[in-house]
Amino acid sequence: MATAYNDGLQDMVNQFNKIHSNATVVLYDSWVLMTRVLGNPEEYGYQDATCMNEDGSSCIWWNDLHPGWKYHQCQPWSS
Repeated sequence: MATAYNDGLQDMVNQFNKIHSNATVVLYDSWVLMTRVLGNPEEYGYQDATCMNEDGSSCIWWNDLHPGWKYHQCQPWSS
């Protein structure tokens, strides 16, 4: 089911890019990085994989759904 969804999403992005040549839309697979960070939080400067804090600096999670700003800095496009 996820594969079909992702394939459809990629098709939509491709179609959008053809129609809107002045824009660039890309898909980013966050699964690989998130799995890596959750599996070894200490390597990325976190105390554990489950804590939350409101400023998003010392924990992976900003709230029960969203990663904090420090996590986003781990992503390849942020540097």
